[in-house]
Amino acid sequence: MKKTFAFSAIAFTAIAGMVFGAFPRGTQAATVYTTAQVATHNTASDCWLIISGSVYNVTSFIPIHPGGNAIVAYCGQDATSVFLSIHDQTAMNMLPTYLIGTVGTPAPTITAPVITNATATTSTVTISWSASTGATAPVTYTVLRNGNSIGSTTNTSNAFTDTGLSPGTTYTYIVKATDSSTPTPATATSSAKSVTTLTVTPTPTPTPTPTPTPTPTPTSTPTSTSAGIAIVSPAASTTVARWTMIRATTTAGSGITKVQLLIDGNLKATLTHAPYRFYWYTGWTASGTHTIQVKGLNASGTVIASASETVTVSNVRQHRESDDGPNEHEGSGFDD
Repeated sequence: MKKTFAFSAIAFTAIAGMVFGAFPRGTQAATVYTTAQVATHNTASDCWLIISGSVYNVTSFIPIHPGGNAIVAYCGQDATSVFLSIHDQTAMNMLPTYLIGTVGTPAPTITAPVITNATATTSTVTISWSASTGATAPVTYTVLRNGNSIGSTTNTSNAFTDTGLSPGTTYTYIVKATDSSTPTPATATSSAKSVTTLTVTPTPTPTPTPTPTPTPTPTSTPTSTSAGIAIVSPAASTTVARWTMIRATTTAGSGITKVQLLIDGNLKATLTHAPYRFYWYTGWTASGTHTIQVKGLNASGTVIASASETVTVSNVRQHRESDDGPNEHEGSGFDD
C-alpha cells in the first residue's frame, strides 16, 4: 500500500496556522548534508525530511501532525513527491520554519595550520607552522603580515622568512592554507602570532689607547770601517820587538781630525795632527800574537776604523832603561 500523509491540505494549513507562533524558527543556513547524513535521523524523536532538495527537521511537528505518526514513515527520506501531492502553497510557505540546510556534497574541510615557532633578528622574522591535515595536495600557505599578504609557499618545510623589517618593531602574522580540492578548494586560517624584531645595540666607541712616549735611544758614536784610514806599517803578521813605529794614514776628504791607536782593543795613544806615527815599546808586552788597529774621528764625531792587523811580539832580551826611545818630534811614544 502506498504511504501518504493522512491529512488534508486544509487541515495541515489550519493546524500550522494555529501553532506557527509556537514553533521554533528554522535555521536557514547554508549547511549542506548528504543523503546518508539525513538517513540517520529516521525516528519520531529525531526526524529529518528532504523536500525539493532542502532538509527539514520536523521532530517538533510530529505531536501535532493531523495525520498522527504517519509522517514518521518518511523520516530520514526524501518526501518531496508525497508532500507536494497533498499540500498547497500555503502549507509550503510554512516549511522555512523547519529548514536546517540543503542536500548535496559538503565542501571539503581541512585543519588550520598552527604557527609553532617564530624567531627574529633586527630585520627579519622567520615563522614555521604545522601542516594542515585532511587537505588535497598540494597545499598553498599564504603568509599575512598585519593583515596583508607578503608571500606564499608550497614547500614541505612549512616555513617562511620575512625580510626588510625595522628593528624593535612588533609584527602580527597569520598563515592561510588553501588545498587543491575541486571545484571548491578548502581553506583554513591559523591564529595570529605577534613577533618583535630585535633592537640594534649601539657599538660602543672604543677608548683610544694613549700613545706611549718613546724612550730616547742613547746617542752612540757612529762607527764605520772605511778605506779612509789604514795602518801603513808594520805589515800584518810582522814580528816586532822593542820600539816599533806604527804609522797610520788618512785619505783626503775623510775629514779625520784625530787618530787613536788600539792594542788588543785597548786605547793606547791619540794624535791630533799628521803625521800619525805611534811608537810602541813592546818590552813590557808579553811575547805572542797581538792585534793593532787605528781609528779616526771626524768633526761630526763619526769614528772610521781601519782593519785590524795581527803582529807577533818577540822580546828577545830584557828591557833596559838605556834603550833608545823615539824622537819626541816624530810622534807619540808609549810602552805597554
